[in-house]
Amino acid sequence: FRFLCKGLKNVPGIGATGICVQKLLISTDSEMPFDLAIVDCISTDTGTYSGKPDPSLLVVPIRTADITFASLLLRIPDQTKFTPYHPLIANLCNSVGFLLNDRRVKKMLENHERLLTQAVEQRTHSLKLEIEERTRVELSLRKLTEAVEQSPVAVIICDRQGNIEYASPAVSASTGRAPHEVLRLNLRSLLNDKLQQEKAEIAWQQVSTGANWNGISQCYRENGSAYWEEIVLAPVRSIDKSITSFVALMHDITAQHEAEQRADFLTHYDALTMLPNRILSKDRMQQAIARADRDMSRVAVIFLDIDHFKKINDSLGHNAGNRLLQAVADRLRECIGETDTLCREGGDEFLIILPDLSDIEKCTAVITKIQNQMNLPFRVDGEELYVKTSMGIALYPDDGNDFDSVFKSADTAMYRAKEAGRNTYRFFMSQMNSEANRYLRLRNDLNRAILRNEFVLYYQPQISLRSGKIIGVEALIRWHHPDLGLLSPGSFIQVAEESGLILPIGSWVLHEACRQGVEWQRGGLENLGVAINLSPIQLSQSNLLQNISSVLAETGMPQDLLEVEFTESALISETHILPSLKTLGIRVSIDDFGTGYSNFAYLKRFQVDKIKIDQSFVRDIAHNPNDESIVRAIVQMAKGFGITTIAEGVETQEALNVLLNSGCDEIQGYLVAKPMPPSEIVSFFANWNPVEYALANTASA
Repeated sequence: FRFLCKGLKNVPGIGATGICVQKLLISTDSEMPFDLAIVDCISTDTGTYSGKPDPSLLVVPIRTADITFASLLLRIPDQTKFTPYHPLIANLCNSVGFLLNDRRVKKMLENHERLLTQAVEQRTHSLKLEIEERTRVELSLRKLTEAVEQSPVAVIICDRQGNIEYASPAVSASTGRAPHEVLRLNLRSLLNDKLQQEKAEIAWQQVSTGANWNGISQCYRENGSAYWEEIVLAPVRSIDKSITSFVALMHDITAQHEAEQRADFLTHYDALTMLPNRILSKDRMQQAIARADRDMSRVAVIFLDIDHFKKINDSLGHNAGNRLLQAVADRLRECIGETDTLCREGGDEFLIILPDLSDIEKCTAVITKIQNQMNLPFRVDGEELYVKTSMGIALYPDDGNDFDSVFKSADTAMYRAKEAGRNTYRFFMSQMNSEANRYLRLRNDLNRAILRNEFVLYYQPQISLRSGKIIGVEALIRWHHPDLGLLSPGSFIQVAEESGLILPIGSWVLHEACRQGVEWQRGGLENLGVAINLSPIQLSQSNLLQNISSVLAETGMPQDLLEVEFTESALISETHILPSLKTLGIRVSIDDFGTGYSNFAYLKRFQVDKIKIDQSFVRDIAHNPNDESIVRAIVQMAKGFGITTIAEGVETQEALNVLLNSGCDEIQGYLVAKPMPPSEIVSFFANWNPVEYALANTASA
């Protein structure tokens, strides 16, 4: 029967495309000898259906208010007894219809309730989203309002005619009026107050066309105080892009403007003296050159340097040095005219530009004024200071065709003034430039010489006058220059000291002399001392003692056979180094004694081992009584302190005899031997007869 029910969809004449069996009842009662099923509504032409596939099947529609909403499907084995119109079947259809209709209504109510619930849920969700969006918008508006109200930037909103509709509290600081007073104004009149009328009209026309406008203007408050303000105007557009209003932003940028002016000032001026710096001086020089080319005149550049300014800084401190620089700048201002330019190049250097020169008289007059001003004492922190200056002068177009070349010439001339004894001036001359170029080439060559190992050491023997024995040698540097040949130290040591290259050169000399000394000792020349020269720059290095100790340990050179020589001036400036050198066990000698300070107290205090009498006193000692007296005094003084004396530059027998009679202990010079390479020292020792030398000198004396 179930199969038959489902098979109805294939029965011709039934409009259903599928059958859903709602209830299936199988009869077991003889009083109701038929099976029935309640199925979905089946549409038939006659309202009832019987026939294939089973003659016993009968379809009866169930109607309510003329609406067929279900069908009753019966299988009647005995159709002679029951027909579709049998009262029992009719009652059954009515009962089933009533029950099904009740279910249908209930189902409709359930569906309606479900749809209503869904609609309520959807509406609730929509309301929630709307509330959240409105809350977000309100929060954004509140933040925007708070930001505008608390912003230091004044915000003004006006309509298209310029009538102000909103003004933030910051407007009071910008205009000097309360916000409610500003609301009665027109933005265009407000702009006229802040900007020049012509500029204000341009700004309004530009923003009226839909473009932004911004500018900076100096404004004045109600009390007359001035300030700098940045003003920005912009159109406000609606959704359709049409202009509905305008917004104006006004920001007080006085602090920023002053900072920019300060930065610009520091870019072109010296913060200490308030003088133009090198950047501005170059610009002034270019202007002066342009006028000189037009008027066929000259421009003078005076480069001025304060002599020994570092000593003032070191003794009184940098603050006192700065105040002295300010005082010097003030005096230099008094020496020049209104069209002249005084600049500070940096440190203790000043530059003076004298334009429109028809002759040199104006330049020399300014120099004379400067010297007279500098001869007067300065009062700094209660101290009376006397300042001297060295000046170099160069002319345009004589000594250069632009600022840099003229400045370079003036700088060269200034250094020539320093070499001439300081406290003077020099005009640039062409040969100075060639000397400067030579200096630069020599410095570059020295750098290459260090890398290429072009230096060698020559050694000059030192002889005891009493015994005739060779007691040591002095190491003297030579330079195998690839172009100039073998150079003595006099041609390059000064450049090495000024450039700082004396430090690596001095380190090499120390190591090479010690290495060679050890090699001679191993070859049989025992107890042979080696003397080396230390420059003042080397003495000032904090790691000098460490370097000497390292070299002694590395080479194996005995400390008591190493002797270091330095000048009297170096001794005065670096007195702290002597006790430390003595603690190393090395010997200390004062070179060129008698030409410097000759401070006997230092000799006594620091226990110097040897004094080397300068060759300027030895060269003419046989013919100059003054030189002989000086040498005798030095020898006697040294003997009183227990210090050995050695005379350098001994070239004649007559000089040797005087030194012997004066009591000098040792000598070195061409009379004994010239400086020689290390390979010749061994043969010199082998041929040297100290007894014959001592007897010959005794006989001559």
